[in-house]
Amino acid sequence: MTEQDDPRDEGELRQAGYRTVGQATRTMLQEFGFKPRRGPPYSKYTYTNYWFPIAVINLAAESHLPWFGPEADRTTIDRRDAVLCAIAADPVLEAALHAVWTYHYRRRASASGSVQHAVFTYVMEALPELFGGCLSPPGAGQ
Repeated sequence: MTEQDDPRDEGELRQAGYRTVGQATRTMLQEFGFKPRRGPPYSKYTYTNYWFPIAVINLAAESHLPWFGPEADRTTIDRRDAVLCAIAADPVLEAALHAVWTYHYRRRASASGSVQHAVFTYVMEALPELFGGCLSPPGAGQ
């Protein structure tokens, strides 16, 4: 699980849909199998930031946990973790989610929630076995 060096500067990484995360999120994502991009250090005397696709970061975020189940219980957390493991194990799926996020973000979707809604809908369609048809994306019935 080594990091991938990325020659882009911080602004280019942000524009490409990557963000830095805190140590706890970084550890969690790496335990699931995601490999961060290692961006440039702030200066030659400071630490290097590690960057992940924002679509993945948002799926891992506690604030999006209700998208994986009606309550923040063990089943919901396990479902989220299984989804993240499946994405990390499939580079094509990870790239597709990143492409979905980038496409909707560049179209300047009305709110960041609608961008993440598109990503979550794609995840549900790509991994139906992890959802068992029991969920629909937030806002689907509206």
